[in-house]
Amino acid sequence: MKYKVKLFALFALLAAGMFGCEMEQEVDLPEHEPKLTLRLALANVDTLAEHSIQYKYSALFIGRSQSVLYPDESLTGMANATVKLYDESGNVVEEYAHTGYTQSEYGYKVEMQGYYASTKNFVPEPGKTYTIRASAHTFQDIEATTMLPEKPVVTDLSFDGQPSPADSYTIEGDLKLTIADEPGKKNYYRLVAVPLDSTYARIADSPARSIDAYDGADFGNNEKPRLGDLFSDELYSSGKITLLTRIAFPGIDYASFQTGKKRYARYLEVQVQQLTESEYLFAKTLEAQWRSDDNPFAESQNVYSNVNSGYGVLGGVTVTRVVVEAL
Repeated sequence: MKYKVKLFALFALLAAGMFGCEMEQEVDLPEHEPKLTLRLALANVDTLAEHSIQYKYSALFIGRSQSVLYPDESLTGMANATVKLYDESGNVVEEYAHTGYTQSEYGYKVEMQGYYASTKNFVPEPGKTYTIRASAHTFQDIEATTMLPEKPVVTDLSFDGQPSPADSYTIEGDLKLTIADEPGKKNYYRLVAVPLDSTYARIADSPARSIDAYDGADFGNNEKPRLGDLFSDELYSSGKITLLTRIAFPGIDYASFQTGKKRYARYLEVQVQQLTESEYLFAKTLEAQWRSDDNPFAESQNVYSNVNSGYGVLGGVTVTRVVVEAL
């Protein structure tokens, strides 16, 4: 197959600046061989719970790979794959059925072919290893393996919430959190906080957000431990990770205005998520690829994959929840 490929050459002309030279030539490129793709983050949570985990990749997606020359940038989902999850002994502990939709991180329904849901509501255990296998039509079978991290240990947590001076329906305050981190081992984390009402039900679609950070260190990168962001323990050698950040979140469920039964934030649930290295690398390399999009001078970034005979990532997330009063 032949394609016309534009090649750009940049030449420096002393102090006169730079100019571009464009050429066209025909290049033989091999045909793309489609392979199955997989994306799933296993977590130690009940998938049927109201807000089991605030994590954007907690739903299974099965698709097929596309050529880089394919004109359509949308994902191609597979609706008729057979997918099973196995434990360390080779027993089938979960099977997945195609639904065509998933819940976004903010609670919205996202419809798209390729999304699958668990049929057994199996809850993976921290410290255990699991393997997922998928097959479809004439595609080569794919598989991936991951081990869920141990549960993160929170040794200190406090929140001094007050109504926001700018908006009485918003709660602000300093969130202080300390995680007991295992020295000599690379660990990866993400922090999420959601407001709950007096019955411990979530009251808002959007999680709490950091509006300031007081860590005091000059990290020189984007891995300050803020709500919603991934970070590693690379900069913490003392065996503990301390977070101090000012956060804000809705103090009332705005949808309850329509029913006349207002639901107020009574508690704040803080989720400390410890990630597998594969989950962390996937998210970081995907972020790097997005940042370099349409930049001709950026170094190309391949997204991390741990799927055998295909593409994608099976990651693991272990969650510890701690609840404090919102006000």
